[in-house]
Amino acid sequence: RAADVAGQQLGFIHTVVAPLVAAEVRLFRAWHELASSLATNTQEWAADLRSRAPEGKADVRAEEVSVMLDSAMQGRPGSKSPSGTGTTAEDQEPCSEPSCEAAAQAAQAPLVREVRRWQEQRLDGRNRELILLYVASEAPQGDLSTSAHPGQPILFRCAI
Repeated sequence: RAADVAGQQLGFIHTVVAPLVAAEVRLFRAWHELASSLATNTQEWAADLRSRAPEGKADVRAEEVSVMLDSAMQGRPGSKSPSGTGTTAEDQEPCSEPSCEAAAQAAQAPLVREVRRWQEQRLDGRNRELILLYVASEAPQGDLSTSAHPGQPILFRCAI
């Protein structure tokens, strides 16, 4: 009966938990400790299963989980995600840190200057503000928001 529990745990980790954690570690590099503890936990369940199973039968699921988590922690460009699509190189990964997010946005945003500001207060207490902006510089050539489609709306973010 204890061997059944260990086998069920290995099956659940192998089919559900490990693919999810591998995908999370690819996106959030700081989560390596989560993947390491899951790999250790999986190895302990496999050892428990081997000790209780007849003939000490080896289970390949624990090894597959370890390989899956190791490839996610290494960030190999050719490694596969659970959906079967390849991951991008580490420098093309989505950034989850505030420092690299601000740098990426600053490099892509056009320079604008505030020309005029209008404020309106409604009877229900809500305020509305209209700001007229002057585009002082174009966005980079690779940015499709302005260079490829002139006259189209531009997404601006306020930086003080």
